[in-house]
Amino acid sequence: MLLVPQALLLLESNGSARWLAWSAEFDEAWRPALEDLVRAFGERPAGVTCPEAIFAQPFGDDRVIVCRVCDQANGLGFHTLALTTADYAAAGAHPFAIAAAVPALWEARGSSLPAASLPPLERLPTTSEIGDILRRPEGPLLLGTVQALVDGNRGAWVRPEPAGELLAGLWHLLPLRCRQELWPASFAFSNKLQFHAVVVPQVRAEEFDFRYLSEAQLENYPEGAYEARLQSAAEHGDEGLLAKLLLRRSHSDTLRLGFWLLAGMLALSILAGAIKVLQNLQR
Repeated sequence: MLLVPQALLLLESNGSARWLAWSAEFDEAWRPALEDLVRAFGERPAGVTCPEAIFAQPFGDDRVIVCRVCDQANGLGFHTLALTTADYAAAGAHPFAIAAAVPALWEARGSSLPAASLPPLERLPTTSEIGDILRRPEGPLLLGTVQALVDGNRGAWVRPEPAGELLAGLWHLLPLRCRQELWPASFAFSNKLQFHAVVVPQVRAEEFDFRYLSEAQLENYPEGAYEARLQSAAEHGDEGLLAKLLLRRSHSDTLRLGFWLLAGMLALSILAGAIKVLQNLQR
């Protein structure tokens, strides 16, 4: 069982962030940055409610915040879990599964909140679980979206309320390394945090650049190798292929590898040239 620092905040209608409760392990130095983070969730549009949303964001140099957001009597409540990046990866980098495993103790007050107990979570889904997700009515949308994200794009959905099941299903389909690099929100009042996959009640053009594809564009995204092989693994119950797909390098991993290979080749070329010059001088 992993113990995780947690805190409860209330974002009031005037934009003030009020601390309701926190565990002893929650570092006081984190407070200003976390207050900025919850404010960046955005200003509530008129008539929009938030029964429960989940989002994740990198926090400092070595932490990830997994946050549950829901309406409270006097404002918007934020239940935050501050995992180390290593613990986040070990839990499958799946914020929706992490949040589901840790209930929010909204009645807690002050420093009496204990550290959250996070049970061991499965890092990778089975072919049966993937098949169940792909058979949902939104299966084609999820397949198009996962290929788009793997290719380096981002996605935005306009919905009047949170779409937790949609985003949780999407995260099941992603390779583990992609999960560690991409940041989702099943609902947010704005995109100030620049999520990679986000559901919003309305689109503000200034918050979404060319990288973001609409729901229609995602559903009709050109079929790629990753989604085709994912479907094949699910249809044939090929657990080996599925594991290979889910443990593959991410797009940025591949770019980094290419950079270091190129740098290595350049260094070897320079070294070979220097050796040749020295040999000529010695003759």
